[in-house]
Amino acid sequence: MTKTLKILLLSVSFVLVSAKGFTQNYPSSIDTAFQSFSQRPPAEKLYLQTDRDSYSTGGILWFKGYLVSASGNLPTALSRFIYVELYDQSDKLVCRKKIKKIDGIFSGNIKLDKELPEGSYFVRAYSTWMLNSGLDFVFHKAIFVGDLMAQRINAQIKVVRNESGKKSVILSFHDKNGEPVESTKINCEVYSANAKIQELKRQTDGNGQIRFDIAQKNDSSACRFVEVTFQDSPVEYNTKFEIDTDSDDVDIQFFPEGGELLQGVGNRIAFKAIGNDGYSKEVSGTVLNSTNDTLATFRSQHLGMGSFYLIPREGENYHAVIKDKYDNTFSVDLPEPISGGAALTIAQNRYSVLLNIRKQNVEAVGAYFLLAHSGEKLLFAEKLTKTFYKIPNENLSEGIVHFVLLNEQKEAISSRLVFIKKETKPNLLVQPDKENYKRREKISLAVSFEQYDELPRQGDFSIAVTDDLVVDIDSLSNNICSGLLLCSDLKGYIEKPGFYFLNDADSTNFYLDLVMLTHGWERFNINDVLKENLPKPEHYLELGQTISGKYEKRLLQRNKTTEITALSFDPVISASATAEENGNFLFNELDFPDSTTFTVHAQRYTNVKQEPAGIITFDKDTFPPFMHKRIGPEKQNRIEEETLKNATERMYYEDGGRMIFLDEVKVRAADKTNRELEIKYGMSGNVYDAESIARKFPVSQSMDIVIRTFPGVANIDNGEIYLTRGKGPAELYIDGMELTFEDLRGLYSEDIAHIAVIVGPGAAVYSRRSGGDGGVVIINLKEGAQFEYKLKGIGKITPLGYQKPVEFYVPKYEVDSVRMSIQPDMRATVYWDPKVKLGTEDVTTISFYAADPETTYTYIIEGTTNWGEVCRFVGKIRRKEK
Repeated sequence: MTKTLKILLLSVSFVLVSAKGFTQNYPSSIDTAFQSFSQRPPAEKLYLQTDRDSYSTGGILWFKGYLVSASGNLPTALSRFIYVELYDQSDKLVCRKKIKKIDGIFSGNIKLDKELPEGSYFVRAYSTWMLNSGLDFVFHKAIFVGDLMAQRINAQIKVVRNESGKKSVILSFHDKNGEPVESTKINCEVYSANAKIQELKRQTDGNGQIRFDIAQKNDSSACRFVEVTFQDSPVEYNTKFEIDTDSDDVDIQFFPEGGELLQGVGNRIAFKAIGNDGYSKEVSGTVLNSTNDTLATFRSQHLGMGSFYLIPREGENYHAVIKDKYDNTFSVDLPEPISGGAALTIAQNRYSVLLNIRKQNVEAVGAYFLLAHSGEKLLFAEKLTKTFYKIPNENLSEGIVHFVLLNEQKEAISSRLVFIKKETKPNLLVQPDKENYKRREKISLAVSFEQYDELPRQGDFSIAVTDDLVVDIDSLSNNICSGLLLCSDLKGYIEKPGFYFLNDADSTNFYLDLVMLTHGWERFNINDVLKENLPKPEHYLELGQTISGKYEKRLLQRNKTTEITALSFDPVISASATAEENGNFLFNELDFPDSTTFTVHAQRYTNVKQEPAGIITFDKDTFPPFMHKRIGPEKQNRIEEETLKNATERMYYEDGGRMIFLDEVKVRAADKTNRELEIKYGMSGNVYDAESIARKFPVSQSMDIVIRTFPGVANIDNGEIYLTRGKGPAELYIDGMELTFEDLRGLYSEDIAHIAVIVGPGAAVYSRRSGGDGGVVIINLKEGAQFEYKLKGIGKITPLGYQKPVEFYVPKYEVDSVRMSIQPDMRATVYWDPKVKLGTEDVTTISFYAADPETTYTYIIEGTTNWGEVCRFVGKIRRKEK
């Protein structure tokens, strides 16, 4: 234990009472309130393991989502879908993926476009049910995407200030040989948050540098970045840089332990200082009273956090004079002390929580209640009979425990967060079958639980294996332990959360307690729980996919329900719903992948005729706004020469290890498309794709001309299409909807994705009425083609569907001919498997093959058990030829 820690612990005097633990005889109203609370679907939290933290453009980001109950991290979360989004530095959505729970897991990938500018990006993930707790509790992760082609240019950004304090940005550009990029025109666009505030034209000097002053902006806390593009240059270069202004502005907040600063008793006051960039700032200061007497001094002890002690006096107010690293000083008022009341004070050792009720009249304790909960789970509650308690850790859940002091009306008056680390929990045993592996040799890892009890365990895990030459592992960044046990239960950004799980040292745990003191718990309001007055959820629990909308009846239509039909051909889905009297309709419990297009059709019939159709409109999918936490990965101004060499060699291997030599693949896209269409529709008809139609009609033609001149069409008579060898009029389908020839007005040849004219036995497959005797004409339109459906009671919609599962490519070098191939294997992510299952009695073997470079691999295994235990293991594998 450090000297500082000893002093801080000793400065609070505790009378330790040997407690047998709290009884389960909860006050009935508190017990009833939590019982009622538990009737709701459990709150959820999510952690995303990715294969790594840095990528190259054109690569693939692989991920697995661990969606668990917010209480106990149990695999009982009910949502069947999660959303994974990627945003750039300007908070612009790059892509959004919907991931379905398949075989008990959420896993997927994001293909990174080759045109993405180099820079920091942000991954956000959530279920719709999680949104009821607020955006502070969804998953966030910063990644870095490097443009390996752009690495031919080494760029650096620096912010400097002149003697008057004015700040400027200097951008330096050098080629891969270290020579300055001279006389190059550069366009710079400067953004503050999402708003462009400057656009500048510059030309590099003899040192390869440009310079510009930073525009003044009222909102100095807004994230700023500059997008740089080379103009009229033989080298294509476009990237973004965050402008770290290193502002003098420091935001410091003070947090009295328990929530209130009480007069006449000792108070521990924590603080946290951060800058405009969202990162911690180191500060020092003094606490002064109204007559400027110094009562306490303090200094940040870890990442801008620290604490000090103060005994406020009646009638006094207090302020702190703060000094930053530039010796700038400023004054901040402390919270106003209150008279009366009570608050919690807590200290910890390795085995117990030491709890003190802090108040002026220590004898009057009968009017208070104490409860503790972990998420939605009530751990204990009882009426106070003393002011000091010693609570064994074994009675508490691992992770954050929320202690709450209630008054006689059972209203919360003080609260305190405590982090509980368990001495005993299951660990993973991982044993490689060799100490060293040669080129393309099979690697096998034997993985099992290290049991400390007799509980039957089942584990759901994932493994990422990466090459240390090109992938850096940040041991201080968020991982499954810090993600599920810490970050997912706190508001605000936790800097370097992995630090608190590196070891169990006293100093580490002391710093972790500073996090508890300076971050709030607001997943739900405890007073609302106790009053059974929780707000109704605004976001639904997504168990299936839906399509909803409104059917607006035309004038004079009778006020009756209308049948609505939804149809998709690929995949084949047919569903029915009823538009109620108000016109609303809902297709529920659908199951469809991404890019599925539905044709929704509404028609009403009387005994005599079809009534005129109304207008169909669809409810749009809504998604939460992106809240930029303004935190990016570590600044990466350049890639080291050796890393750059390795990464450049691997830039075509980001899809999992396969290299495609373009001169070996000679396929005409049109021919391939036509073959696919012929296979789909059979050979008993004529099929034209968009390219074939464009060649046939180089000048845009109406659909009337296209159909009349199409092979297989005999004639058109009285609005009916007749086909050669057809027995009667043909059926016409446009995007799955049966229409008439008159409905083609307004469509042109360039609107067509493909046309199929089918006669004979093949027509029966697509016919919906006469068995296809007259043949079938099928027209599919291009995305965005303009076609007036509304007055026909028909609508088209392509809602966000779930991502189809894709396996990570793993080369298999089982035979000499493959193993001795001259095609290089330069995988950066050597192996990724999101489907690792572990059992109590089983040893699971994970096997894959080494790549070519001599290096070391880092493997990270993360997962949870059926008991809600969170596990992580990091190991090394050596890949040397000798």
